This record gives sequence, structure tokens and C-alpha cells, in this order.
Amino acid sequence: MQANIIIEYKPEAGYLEARKEVERIFEGRDENVIIDLLVPGWIAVKTDLKHKDIIEDIKDRFSMDPQYIKATRRWIPVDYWCTIETISDTIKEEYGEILTSKDRCFIKIEPHGAEANEKDIKAKIGEKVGARLDDSPVDKILRVDIFSKGVALAMVRRHTVFQSA
Repeated sequence: MQANIIIEYKPEAGYLEARKEVERIFEGRDENVIIDLLVPGWIAVKTDLKHKDIIEDIKDRFSMDPQYIKATRRWIPVDYWCTIETISDTIKEEYGEILTSKDRCFIKIEPHGAEANEKDIKAKIGEKVGARLDDSPVDKILRVDIFSKGVALAMVRRHTVFQSA
């Protein structure tokens, strides 16, 4: 399964409650949705729907009713999956046209129980892409979520990710 959304759930809610919440959100929208435990604390979702539109809808519904989301904490879109060894090549291939020398990019690396040297990964990415890398968030944020099952990549803006308290 190549998930296109990764979801962090609240520890106090647990996997089963979070899964039920995700199923409720997709009920009637995508009968082919696949939901799987990625690692403890994280769910992977594969949907045929536009993943960034789903997250935008969740944000809208949550702003009108904070009880709409109780068990999950963050919904993050995923554009591509790769391995830790192919991160920089995948980024160059998939994002090369939108990360030019005129761009500034912040790289957000989150290892989720996987062994990863953030400094080395950022250096390798910096060698491959033409964009200037910033130490603070700017308009273009490259998320690199590292799991033992693979690396999830997403080019996001601050409003692209849903995060509750």
C-alpha cells in the first residue's frame, strides 16, 4: 500500500479509536479506502480521493465543530514514498522543477522510531536540489517522515497539514 495520508493519533485514544474516527470520516466518500497501522501512534491511509482536499475539509469541519476530531492529532498529506537511501534522488526527481535556485525551502525531518541522521539527510538533499535551505519555516516546506516501512515525502505549506491541540 502506498498511503497518501499519514495520521498521528493521540496516545490516550489508541489505535482502535483513531481507526474508527478515520473510517467515520471516509464513510460514504471512499469505499475503497485502506487504513493500516504504520507504527504505534501513526496510521497510514490510502484513498482514491484528492488527499489534500480531504485534509482541507477536515480542517473546515474541525473549525466549525472541535468535537469532529477527537482521536487523531495530525493529518499529513504524502506525495511520494521512497527509502532512506533514495531520499535525495527522489526529491530531485519529483520536486526538482519546483525547487529552483530562486526558492527557499525548509526541510522538516521527523524520524518515527527509525534510525536517521537529520544533519546528514539535510546535507544530501541540499547537494541534490537547487533551492536554498532555510533553518526556519518559509513558504515551501518539505516534510520528510521517516518510518521503518519507508520514507513519506510531501511538499506542504503551513495550511496543508491539519493539527489539533
